[in-house]
Amino acid sequence: MLEDLPAAANDRQAQATPSGSSLVPLVIGVTGHRDLVPAEIPGIEARVRDFLSGLQERYPNLPLRVMSPLAEGADCLVGRVARELGIPLTVPLPMPVGSYEQDFSGPEALAEFRGLSAAGECFELPLVPGNTPESIAEHGRARDLQYGQVGTYLAAHSHILLAVWDGEPSDLMGGTAQVVQFHQYDVMRGFTAEDRRARLHFTADESDLVYHVFCSRAGAAQRNRDACKVEWLTSDQVKPRTLYLPAGYVEIFRRMEEFAEDLDNHEDLIQAESWPLYQVQDEVHLREGAQRIDRVFRAADCLANRYQKRVKTALLMIYGSAAAAGICFVAYADLEALEVMIYPYLGFLSLSVVLAYLVGRNDWQRRYLEYRALAEGLRVQFYWSVAGVRQVGDTKYTHDTYLLSQDIELGWIRNVMRVTGARADIGGGPVPDSALQWVMDEWVGDEASGQTSYFKRKRAERERTHNMTRNIGRGAFVLAALAATVLAFSPADFTDAARNGLLAAMGLLPLLAVIRETYAQKRADQELVRQYQFMHGIFSRAYRMLAATDDVDQQHHILRSLGSAALEEVSEWLLRLRDRPLQSAGTPT
Repeated sequence: MLEDLPAAANDRQAQATPSGSSLVPLVIGVTGHRDLVPAEIPGIEARVRDFLSGLQERYPNLPLRVMSPLAEGADCLVGRVARELGIPLTVPLPMPVGSYEQDFSGPEALAEFRGLSAAGECFELPLVPGNTPESIAEHGRARDLQYGQVGTYLAAHSHILLAVWDGEPSDLMGGTAQVVQFHQYDVMRGFTAEDRRARLHFTADESDLVYHVFCSRAGAAQRNRDACKVEWLTSDQVKPRTLYLPAGYVEIFRRMEEFAEDLDNHEDLIQAESWPLYQVQDEVHLREGAQRIDRVFRAADCLANRYQKRVKTALLMIYGSAAAAGICFVAYADLEALEVMIYPYLGFLSLSVVLAYLVGRNDWQRRYLEYRALAEGLRVQFYWSVAGVRQVGDTKYTHDTYLLSQDIELGWIRNVMRVTGARADIGGGPVPDSALQWVMDEWVGDEASGQTSYFKRKRAERERTHNMTRNIGRGAFVLAALAATVLAFSPADFTDAARNGLLAAMGLLPLLAVIRETYAQKRADQELVRQYQFMHGIFSRAYRMLAATDDVDQQHHILRSLGSAALEEVSEWLLRLRDRPLQSAGTPT
C-alpha cells in the first residue's frame, strides 16, 4: 500500500537502532575433513584464500562472515585464513566446550582451536532432545547426534557451504558428506525425519550452493587425483557442477549487496525514523536473537516506507500530469482561441514519460515490494522467536519455505532471514508466560488492538476510498450525459462559449473519471478491500482460538499456523504485484 504504514504493532515511538551493512553479512559455512594430508595443506589454504578474497573483491559492500565449529583439520584451516583476511568468525559448538575439546588430537590442535574461537562469536547449541550431558560424554549415537545438529545448523544458516572434502559419500552423522547432502537436499540420514528424504517443491532454491575444495584423507590408500581442485556444486539436475558461480546466485548476492548499500546510504534516516516491534519499557524479556531480528526489521521497514513514498509521489505526478494533459488536449481541440495549449500538452505528456522512466530505472517499485516482503517475513520471525514458536522438526526454520514459489532471485530475502534469525533459531528453553501473552496481545490483539484492529481499520479506509472512486466515476458520466442531452435536445440557442463549455465537459468529465479509476486500479483499492477483509478474518479467528485455550502447545500451534498464513498471503501479494509497472498496493500484513 502506498500510503499505509506497515502494521498497528509499529504505532509506537521510534527508537535508535544500529544500522549499516554489518546487519547483512554473506555467511560462509565450513565443513571438512579432520585428517588432511600435510603435503596438500598449502594448496588447500591457497584455494580457500582465493575463494574468500575473491568474494571480498566481488562484493565489497557485503561483509563476509565465516561460520564454523572449528573442528580440527579443515575447519581450523579455514579459520586461520579468515583471520588473516580480517573476516569475523561465528563458532557454533555442538556441545559444551569441555566435552568438545576431547575430540582434538593434541595440545597444538587444541591451542589453535582455543585461539580462533576466542576471537570469534562462540556459542553452544542445545542438547538434542533425549540427550544428556552424561550421554554425550562418551563416543556413541548421542554424541553423533550433536555433530549432526551442528552440521544441519550451519548448513541451514549459511549462504555458501565451503566443503574441504574428498567427494566420497559417507554414513558418518554430521560428517562432511552428510552436511553437504543436507545443505543441498535437507536430509541427513539418522538425524532428519524420514519424510524429508528429498525435496519435492520443484522450484529453484538458493540454499544449495557449495564451493568444493577437493582433498585427500590421511588414512586413504591413495591420494585424491583431484586434490586442490575446486568447483561449484548445486542441486541442479542438469548442470550440478560448474567452474564459475551460477548466474542465479550472482543475482541473489547482488540484491543482498544492494540492500546492504541502502542500509549504509540511509543510515541516518533509519536511525531517525525506524519503528520497532517492541518498546524498551515492554515487560517482556527479549532474547538476543529476537533483538537482532528487530534491528533488521526496523531497517527493512523504514526503507520499504521510503520507496513506497517515492512510488506514490511518482504515481500521483504521473496521473496528475495525464489529467492535465487531457485538459490541455480538450482545450486545444475544442477551443479555437486556445491552440497554444498544444505546448503544455506536450510538456505534461513528456513529464509522465520521464517520471515512469525514472521509477523503472531506479527500481523504486521493485525495492519497495521486496523490502516490504522482507519486513513482513521478519515480523513473523520476530514474534515466533519471542513466543518460543518453533517450526515442525528440529531442522526447519522460518526462512525455509518463505517465497519459495517465487523466482530464485527473491532468494536474497530468505538469505537475509537465514542469518538474521540464526541466533533465535538456537532456542534456549521455555519462554516465560509473560512473553507468550505479550505476543498474543501485541501481534494478534483484538478488535481494538494488534493486527486484528489494524486490518479492520485499513479495510474500512480502503472501502471508503473505493466507494469514493466509484461515486466520482458515476457522477462524472452522469454530468457528461447531462451536458450531451442539453446540447442535443435543448431549444435554447447557445453562444459559442456555452456550447464550447458543454463540449469540454462532455470530453473532460469521462476522461477524468477514467484517470481516477485507472489510478485506483494501480493502487489496487478493490483488491485490497478483499485482502484486508481476509487478514482481519484470520487474525480475529486466531484471537478467539487463543482466548479459548490455556494450553501452551495449542497456543504455539495457533501462532505457527497464523504466521504461516500471513507469510503465504505476503507471497501471493508479491507475486501479483512485482511485475506490474508502477503498480502499487498495500501490504497484507
